[in-house]
Order: sequence, then structure tokens, then C-alpha cells
Amino acid sequence: MEFRQTFHAALLAAAAAVVAAEAGGVVLQVDRIRQRYPWNGLVDVDYTVVFAEGEAPGVDDNLEVSLVDRSATPAVTNRAITFLQAPLPLSAGAHRITWDANADGMTNRVERAEMRIALVHYAEAYMVIDVSGGPTAETYPVDFLNGVPPGGFGVDEYKGDKIVLRRIHPGSYVAGSPGTEAGFVYLSEKQHRVALSKPFYVGIYEITQKQYVNVMGEPNPSEFQGDFRPVERVSYNMVRGGDWPKASEPDPDTFVGRLARKCKAKDDNGDYAAAVTGIDLPTEFQWECACRAGTTGAFNTTNAYNNASAAEQKTQFGRLGRYVDNQTDGRGGISLKHTVVGSYDPNQWGLYDMHGNVWEWCRDWHQDDAAALNQFVDPKGPDSGTERVKRGGSWGTAVEKCRSAYRNKDAPTYSQGNNSGFRLSRTLP
Repeated sequence: MEFRQTFHAALLAAAAAVVAAEAGGVVLQVDRIRQRYPWNGLVDVDYTVVFAEGEAPGVDDNLEVSLVDRSATPAVTNRAITFLQAPLPLSAGAHRITWDANADGMTNRVERAEMRIALVHYAEAYMVIDVSGGPTAETYPVDFLNGVPPGGFGVDEYKGDKIVLRRIHPGSYVAGSPGTEAGFVYLSEKQHRVALSKPFYVGIYEITQKQYVNVMGEPNPSEFQGDFRPVERVSYNMVRGGDWPKASEPDPDTFVGRLARKCKAKDDNGDYAAAVTGIDLPTEFQWECACRAGTTGAFNTTNAYNNASAAEQKTQFGRLGRYVDNQTDGRGGISLKHTVVGSYDPNQWGLYDMHGNVWEWCRDWHQDDAAALNQFVDPKGPDSGTERVKRGGSWGTAVEKCRSAYRNKDAPTYSQGNNSGFRLSRTLP
């Protein structure tokens, strides 16, 4: 469905329209799209969702809202990207979302535009890499699933012999944190908007020790060993290496290099022979987008952290992951080290341990002021540097270093940390 309205950034004519679509017992009705007066860059979109009796949204159903600017040459799609990535309300009843045109850089006149609001079901929501063949396997079969399989991904099979990645869709978010956020780091966390133009997959778990050995073979480099614990004591150069972003390919003898060249999906004949491209570490802004899962606060399940007491903060974060003041293993027992992946609550996109457990290497070189890169769309970080980015905090760090916005770094050769690991990503063409 689509709503057409001619407007420019200084004056958007008030409009009332009813646009409805029905699919699978779900009716989405767009009631009104209207600028706020006086013009302040905000446009309100009101819509209503009605479900037939017995119907409910699935975990892979979502709303997509975009704007096509046809006054541009060629036409520019997805201009209204502020709320594309956010999980938009799909419960029955009336809802409002607000587009911040100024934040999305809409400062020039737009003569012809289409606002599109669609109810979509995302196919191939999950990507599963089978590494059970071990380090000598010629091929790692890759399958794509439209939903969670019976029994879910919590069983050990998906923490040892298979690697599961979740599809994340294009959109934008505000990276960094406000100066009022507890633990805010000046300059490093300066807020700025980031747009990711391509879908990408990201691992639902950190790479475990069994998965690492399945690809690289023995020995297991980790200090605190356990098949389903995250691999650690791995340097960036062991995991990926290479000269990103000057050169896109990882070193061939690293974990990512070995895995990527063996990943094959089914071809038209049903054979695992089709190359799967784009497997890598996430960029740091892909990582933050995946961590936040549409949230804007310090952690990915609540925005109330700053105003909570110390005891309440500990309770809130205690559900999310392993950190220095939360050493109760989700499977029982107390120990000063990381724990089995997936032992705590996932975020809204089903990703585990984005906060705590082990630091996670990202692809980019580190720069203190990430906002100064002036890279709005698909930022890649500096062209060179001395330290690579790590994100997410670890079992040994304080809670404020586990926040969504916190940025850490280390030399790409550093492998002594029993608190540093990684998760995979795959960016689609």
C-alpha cells in the first residue's frame, strides 16, 4: 500500500487518507499522515491494526515504512528511514509513529514523494551454517529458514555443530548515547544517526569453543574451556585479519577466511554448491544496531536504567548477561568467568549476550570520535589505525561498560584476553 503526498521540508500540506491492506487475517489501515504545525521536522503517521479472530503476528512479521523521493534523479528510496529499523507496534488497535525528517537530512525541497506503509513477513529470517564436518570438511552447508525450528535454537546442536544468524533489515538508528546516560564517555559516544542500507545477518550467539574448533581444529585457545562457552584468547588477526576497509577480504587462514570459502548454499539442482558471500565480522555500527534492536536506552530491554536505583539497575541488567557483579550462571553455579552462550535473556530480535560475557571484535579500526567520520550511510570506520573496535563488555567489566553505546579497542594482535571473543555477520549484496 502507499500514500502519495507532495511536500517540502518547510511546508507539508495536511492530509487525510485511508489506505488499507488485508493479508492472512490481518488488516492494516493508515488513518492519517500529517505534519506537525508549526513545521518542526516531525510527521505523524497514524494507523490501525485489526486481527481476525484467532490471528496474531508472528515473530517475523513487521511493519515497513519508507519514503520514495521521485523528485530526485534517479528516484531515491527509503528516504524516511528513521523508523524503518525500529520494531513497530503490531498489536491490535490504533498506533502512531513519528518521522523526524530533519534527522534524516530532509532539508531540501521534495516535489513528488510516496509514503509507503506495508505489513510484511520476512522470508529467510535465519541462516544456519553446518560446521559439523570439522576442519577438514570441503563444504559447510548453509540453509535458510523462514522461522524458528521446532524445539528452538536453544539446544546444544546450535551452539556447537551449527552456527545460527538472524536477518536484520535496512534502516537507521541513533548511535552513541546522550550525555545524561550513566557511564557516558565524552566524544567516543557522541550521538549521530547511522543508516544501514543493506540487509545483514548477525549471529544469535557468540562463537563458541566447539564451533571454533570445528572450523580451525585443535588446540582450543580459550583459558576457561567448555564446548558451549564463547571462545576467547583470540586476536582480531586470528579471527579475521586483513586490511579492512582498504581490502575487503579477510586473511584466508583465519576463522572467517576458512569458514567463508567453504560456505555453500543449495543451487538450482539442490546441491550445496552455491557460494555464500559477505560472511565476516560485523562492522561496529552493524553491531550496535543489532544490539539495540530498536531500543534507545543504555541496554536493549529497558530505557529506565538511568533513573533506577543501584539495586534496581543490578536487577535489570542481571537478566541480560554475565558481568563483574553478576556471576550466577544461568545453568547454575557461581564462577568468575564467562558462561554458556544463551544463558540470559535475548533482545527483541532474539540475539543473546550482546551485553557482557565476552568482548566482541568488530571489523573496523577505532577512532575516538566516531561521529567525526561523517559517514552517514554504511560507515566503515577510518582507513587505517593501530587498534580495532571491540563491543559489548564482558564477564569481568562493570555494568556501565556493557552498555549498547560503549566502545572499546585493542591492537589486532592482542590475544591474551580471556574476555575477548566474537560473533559472525553476513552482509547481503
